[in-house]
Amino acid sequence: MMSLLLGSLPPAYLTAELLSSIERLCSAVSSDRFISDEIHRYLLYNFRLWVPASLKIQNSIFDKLHVAIKKKFVSSSVVSIRYMLRLLSTQYQSSILPPTAGTGGGGRSSHMRGRILETIRILLYDPESWAKAQSQRKYQLNSIIMGVSNSVNSMGVSFDAARTLIYSMLGKATFPQGNIDDTIKGTVVSEAEMDAGAIPEHVAETDIPDLLQILVDFSVTPATQTEFLSIFERLGGLRIWLPLISTANAQVRRMTLRLLRTYIVIKCDSYPNANPKPSLSAVDVRMILDSLHVAEFPLQMGSFNELVSLVLGIEYGDPTADPFALVSHDHAEMLADNILLTSSIRHPNMVVPMLELIQKCHLHVRWVGLECFKLLLSDDNVEGALNRRVFLACYATQGYAPYPVEVFFASFVTDAPQLPASDNSFAEAFSSVSTTGIVLS
Repeated sequence: MMSLLLGSLPPAYLTAELLSSIERLCSAVSSDRFISDEIHRYLLYNFRLWVPASLKIQNSIFDKLHVAIKKKFVSSSVVSIRYMLRLLSTQYQSSILPPTAGTGGGGRSSHMRGRILETIRILLYDPESWAKAQSQRKYQLNSIIMGVSNSVNSMGVSFDAARTLIYSMLGKATFPQGNIDDTIKGTVVSEAEMDAGAIPEHVAETDIPDLLQILVDFSVTPATQTEFLSIFERLGGLRIWLPLISTANAQVRRMTLRLLRTYIVIKCDSYPNANPKPSLSAVDVRMILDSLHVAEFPLQMGSFNELVSLVLGIEYGDPTADPFALVSHDHAEMLADNILLTSSIRHPNMVVPMLELIQKCHLHVRWVGLECFKLLLSDDNVEGALNRRVFLACYATQGYAPYPVEVFFASFVTDAPQLPASDNSFAEAFSSVSTTGIVLS
């Protein structure tokens, strides 16, 4: 009843005093966990009520929520990954958020979506990890005072939370047992069944890149890397991500390839003393590249850069090797020449399939591909000589005709797919190159 009353109030009444009153009410019944959870669920952390409130009020609620999660003051049944995903795809969108003083709807949406993503990051950790982290910080402080070096401390990752997030992005039910028929799902499913994971959680396609970036960050953070990669293995490895590659959304494809690159590079580098070095198998390569469906969904420059970085085994997070981190997904820059000149082919099984993939791409991607391979096979350095040997060996071991140079150039001179008349991809990718008189086909 109180939730309905608050929901009917004008935004001007959603003040700090009202928030303080709800907190006092929650403190008064803190001994009764059931009533306390109800107040948390329907009043204090019911962000559907607080969306019209000022940014200051909402930031205050998020700050209190983050402290409550870390100290286990709030139940996981009240605030969960699923609840945050629903808020991300519904309430906190620029198209429906009201503007505030000095801040347009878009800026407000971006800020509040950042707070939602921050909450999801916190929920991915195991609840016991925060107490351990607090004690570790005290130990580190004493160690610094005593002049003792510290090793990297691990943070536990919740398998259930990670599985919920990953399955929600993939459109899979977390616990599909007893799942009802799709034709009647909309009329009989309760919120309790949705929270239990009986049906897939809807995640907007525009939200998936931000969620994938969270997974990438967890994969490269030393405190969570080992445990998070083991979760990937338990859930099926790289194969579970193939549906997200087979989509027309360029941002989703690029971020999925970035996650796979991170997973594969770290996985192969986890055996530093192995001889020969582990590399991606031919089956896995074909599985990834065939899932791109470039004939149906043309390959964009952002995705192409991720594939080249994977071929070379470039780790994500190196700013010198990742110049396309903050630019458009469709027309990202090439890797720097010095990176291509000093890099060795890390996954030989990708060379021939990559050339076949380039053969199906548009002209501007072929142009970039030709430039990349020209630098990789350069005769100006030792790496180029090694790459040429790998290149020739790829054709020999995979049973191709003994004319690798001819086959190589054939990948670039065959007819390219026709671009729409209004498409200016080539001009945007190569602004310094005049396209006057060139048929961009």
